[in-house]
Amino acid sequence: EITINAPAETVWRAVTDFDAIGAWSPHLKTIVGELRPGAAITAIYDFGDGPLLKNPVTLTWQDGKRFGWAGGTLYGPDVYANHQFMVVPVDETTTRFVHTDDLTATNMDNILEEQIPTFENFFTSFNKALKSHVDGLS
Repeated sequence: EITINAPAETVWRAVTDFDAIGAWSPHLKTIVGELRPGAAITAIYDFGDGPLLKNPVTLTWQDGKRFGWAGGTLYGPDVYANHQFMVVPVDETTTRFVHTDDLTATNMDNILEEQIPTFENFFTSFNKALKSHVDGLS
């Protein structure tokens, strides 16, 4: 998670502007699909080492507060994720942005050992990029 010196509405607009997110996000480039709870969407990533990766998932959406998806992951068919982005107002000018991923897999030990550094890097770089982007909006 990261604290951003901006109102929650500003952070929400930035993190849900999927047409512009690719300009500042290091890996998540866009989300394609209807933005409503339960909709089928595709999260599109670019990790710089090959073609864009497309991950079809089911959207969770709570307007102004949280969005995310649940479904398979880019790590294989036996890995299921519940990925969430949450915008939590601290006060009128400060927001806590929380970014989580609950994983389940048939062989969780191998997934954790192999993927935790990748997840930590993805989350940290996304959070820092969001903060920098929102700081630049003011």
